[in-house]
Amino acid sequence: MDRYSIRNTKQIMDLARYLVSSSGSKLSVNKLSKVFGIAKDTLQTYVNYMIDAFLLFEVTYFSYSAKVKHDICKLPKIYCVDNGFVGITNIKYSKNLGQMFENTTVIKLIANHKEISYWAESDSEVDFIVEKTAINVTSTDNLPKREQKGLEEFSKKHKGFDLKIISHSLKKDNVMPLSEFIKQE
Repeated sequence: MDRYSIRNTKQIMDLARYLVSSSGSKLSVNKLSKVFGIAKDTLQTYVNYMIDAFLLFEVTYFSYSAKVKHDICKLPKIYCVDNGFVGITNIKYSKNLGQMFENTTVIKLIANHKEISYWAESDSEVDFIVEKTAINVTSTDNLPKREQKGLEEFSKKHKGFDLKIISHSLKKDNVMPLSEFIKQE
């Protein structure tokens, strides 16, 4: 706040707490502008400050087309760069294990990759795409069908990608435990 001479510290702190607690969600500047009563340009500037300060990380929509990738309808996802912050800002009574697994995965990806994106179409989604790998994350070993379906739908449209699922502790075929994923170089 000192670096950018921000006067309304409560406003930016409330926004930061909200964004950290909703790590992994799509960022709609228009909606947040209405909720927080902050002008869209100012809100986007605040988010950029948080990204520059390494509090948040932005994951953009995957597309080879710059026009599609930067389409206003393809909202970026925002992640917190520290699960500790997610834990202390989360006001829910129980931990969202799925959110923590996904956030842990992106933290590991940030350490090893410059560009990380996600993909979604209709009811299919891929959590992360890095280089030639598409990754879905689940906090359970009872793999939901949507995780494999998202990878299969992505694979039909984009050939040549390795497909991977990060799970709680299951290890088979293209599924690996989060603990093993974290240890990879």
